[in-house]
Amino acid sequence: MLRRSVFSYKDFSEEFHKYIVISSADKNGDVLCVNFTSYDDKKDKTCVVLKTEYSGLKDKSCIEYNRVLVINQNHLMKCIVDATYKTHIEVSPGLLQRIQDGAKSSPRFKKLKYGYFFSLF
Repeated sequence: MLRRSVFSYKDFSEEFHKYIVISSADKNGDVLCVNFTSYDDKKDKTCVVLKTEYSGLKDKSCIEYNRVLVINQNHLMKCIVDATYKTHIEVSPGLLQRIQDGAKSSPRFKKLKYGYFFSLF
């Protein structure tokens, strides 16, 4: 699974959220993913994304840095092949960079727990 890839699955909220793979795999094969969420004033404003920046969005969105997903890339690929997860058009290199920069600066990203992925951006 390559950085910039986008996939969705029905998560705990019973809604399909689009997750972006923002890192290369670590030594265990795990990748770091963050998701798009609908924008509102209570959400993290570190990385706001307009629907003109990513065609897979319906409205203005933002990245939900406090809901990161660490998933094994082999498991992710299996879920895509099995159609458990759905793939979407990749984000642009520029948007990926903004999302990665946001992870480094967001007050909601758990840097102590997931910061080791920064070296895999």
